[in-house]
Amino acid sequence: CPAQSYAYGYTPSNNTALGFSLDANLGAISVNAMAPAGYTRTANLLSGSILAPLQYQTYTELSAYNVTACANYCNNWGGCAAFNIYFERLPSQIPGPSCPNPAASVAVKCALYSSTVTASQANNFGEFRSQFIDLITGSNVYTKNPQPAAIAGYTATALAGFVNVDTSLQSGQAFYQGSSFDASLCTALCDATNTANYNAAFAAGQTTYTPCNYADAAWISVQGQGYGTYCGLFT
Repeated sequence: CPAQSYAYGYTPSNNTALGFSLDANLGAISVNAMAPAGYTRTANLLSGSILAPLQYQTYTELSAYNVTACANYCNNWGGCAAFNIYFERLPSQIPGPSCPNPAASVAVKCALYSSTVTASQANNFGEFRSQFIDLITGSNVYTKNPQPAAIAGYTATALAGFVNVDTSLQSGQAFYQGSSFDASLCTALCDATNTANYNAAFAAGQTTYTPCNYADAAWISVQGQGYGTYCGLFT
């Protein structure tokens, strides 16, 4: 029986179909895989990979469960809007009459999709190959964050993280709880801060005031659960 090898090549200590499904190491990796920059985790620790023929683009095999590498693959693939990364139990040899149930190994796969996909589409649970059971575990879905709409008077730049500068350059901050990201909340706060600081300085007979020249807007989420828009204002 021809041998097969995989870039990840992990072998569970209990190298059975059940052992793969219950492997604590694989489960922990999936749970702890936070969303990379520019993405939101929309499904976690599923037992099936996404089955969406009309949205499916391509896939690649990875040497590790690396969501950043999968995101980079998506970013460089035209029209990619979401990706599904998962562990797959695969045979170390091609199953056949002489080896109907060969020893298993584990591969990491990164599949790309042209639009948003959901947990309800995780319907590829594996298959039988002779007596060998092909299974999926640790299946996570990450969706590209939408680009914010243009805001009059401001130029938007996408950042990998939140701005971290000396506090002397800060001119305000706020958190707006809600179900969606809204950068206009931050630019409105910046405008209001400018007006308030200017009026206060004028009333006090001062010739200068602390301006807001930049507004940093970030979507705050924990393990894929969004909480609201955080704003940082800077001079």
